[in-house]
Amino acid sequence: MNDWNRNGKYDMSDSFIDYHMANNGTSGNSSDWWKWVLLAVVVGVCPPLGIVIFLVALFLG
Repeated sequence: MNDWNRNGKYDMSDSFIDYHMANNGTSGNSSDWWKWVLLAVVVGVCPPLGIVIFLVALFLG
C-alpha cells in the first residue's frame, strides 16, 4: 500500500485513495462509444428515427 499523502504512515486517507483507484468505474463514459456508433448507423439509415432516439437519450440521461 502506498503512502499517498506522504505523512509516514498508511492511514484512512491513503486507504480512501487506494479504494477509489481500484474502483475507478471503468464502465463509465469511455466504454459507451458503441452507443454513438449505433446512433450514427441509425441516423444514416433512417434520419427521423435517429433524431427521435437522440432526443429521448438526451432527456432520459
